[in-house]
Amino acid sequence: MDIYGLTAIAEELALSFLKKCSAPSHPLQLAFTATVFAALANSVLAETTYGRNDRIESFFIDSRHVDQTFEINVYVPPEYESASGDIPVLYFPDSDLFFDAITPLQRTMVDAGGLQSVGVPPMVLVGIGYPGNLEDSNWSIYRERDLLLWPDELAERLKTGAPELKRNLPKLGQGADDFLEFIRGELIPEIEKRYPNAAKDDRAYFGHSGGSWFGLYTLFSKPDTFHRYIVSSTFHVKGAIEYGKSGKRLDAHLFMSYGDHEAVEHWGEIPMGFSGYPRGMASLINTLQTYDFPGLKYSYRTWPDEVHLTSWVPSFMHGLRAVFPQSQCKPYLFPKSQRDEGKKGECGEWSKW
Repeated sequence: MDIYGLTAIAEELALSFLKKCSAPSHPLQLAFTATVFAALANSVLAETTYGRNDRIESFFIDSRHVDQTFEINVYVPPEYESASGDIPVLYFPDSDLFFDAITPLQRTMVDAGGLQSVGVPPMVLVGIGYPGNLEDSNWSIYRERDLLLWPDELAERLKTGAPELKRNLPKLGQGADDFLEFIRGELIPEIEKRYPNAAKDDRAYFGHSGGSWFGLYTLFSKPDTFHRYIVSSTFHVKGAIEYGKSGKRLDAHLFMSYGDHEAVEHWGEIPMGFSGYPRGMASLINTLQTYDFPGLKYSYRTWPDEVHLTSWVPSFMHGLRAVFPQSQCKPYLFPKSQRDEGKKGECGEWSKW
C-alpha cells in the first residue's frame, strides 16, 4: 500500500477516534490526533519499506552506578549509513512508555513518505527503559528513583500508599545523580562505540514530567551532557539560580512547555491539579530573565486544552523544531527545485538533510 492509501486510513481512524471519544473539536486537538495516526501510518510504511527490525535495536546494560539493568532501545535512521559523524542523537527516559510513539512521530517530521516534512534532521533515537513490557517492567516505580533528586520529606511522600517494591526501593525520589552518571559514564560511551557514524557533539534530550525535572537538573549541573533540551510539563530546579549567579557560559538550546489544562484536570474523582507545572515554568522563566546565562537559547509554549498525559506530544514535535535551528527554514514553503539547487530561503543555507 502506498502513502496515500495509508493516509486515507489514518484520516478514517482519526475521525472514528474523535467520534467515539466525543473529543472537543479544537483545531489543535484535531491536528494532533490526525498527526498521531498519520505517524502510525508512516510507521507502517517504514516497516514495509525497509523492515522494522532493520532499524530498531535493543540491548541491556547492567549499570555500575545504579543497581539496575536498563533496556536500551535504539532507532537508527536510513541516513545513518551514509553519515560521517553528523547525525544527532536524541536520548529520552521512559522508553517503556514513549519509544513506540516517539519513533514514528520523529520520523514523520523528517520524511513523510514523499510528502514534504518540516525539515527536522534524521536522528538516532535512544530510549532508556527497563526490562520487560509496559505492564510488568515496573517502569513507573523505577523512574521515580532515577529521575528525581528531592528533599527527604518529599521523597518520603512517594512511599505513601505505595506497593512494597516502591516502599523498599533504595534512593526512591533521590537517585538522579546516579542515573546521570550512568548516562554520562556508561550509556553515552556505549552508544558512541556502537554507532560511530552518529554525532559525538550533538546530543539532544527529551523528558516529560519527572523526565523534565531530570533534564533541567542535568542542564544546570552537568550541562555538557546534552546540547539540546526539550522538557515537557516543566519544573523549576534549584540549580538554575545558582548557575545564573555564577555567570558561567551555558551553551545549549532549551525548549519548555506545559498543557493549559494540567492545572485543573481530574483523575477519576480526584482533582489532581498539576499546578506545579505552570508555576514551575513561570518561576524558571523569571530566573532565566533575571540572571545572565551566556550562550543559552531558550523558548517556551503552552498548549490549549492539553492535559498531563497529552501535552508531551506537541512539546516533542514543536520542541524538535525549536532546538534544531536549521528546521526553522521551513523547506515546505519552497518548490523542490529551489531546495535541490541549494538556494537560500528566509533562513539561510538549506540543511544537508
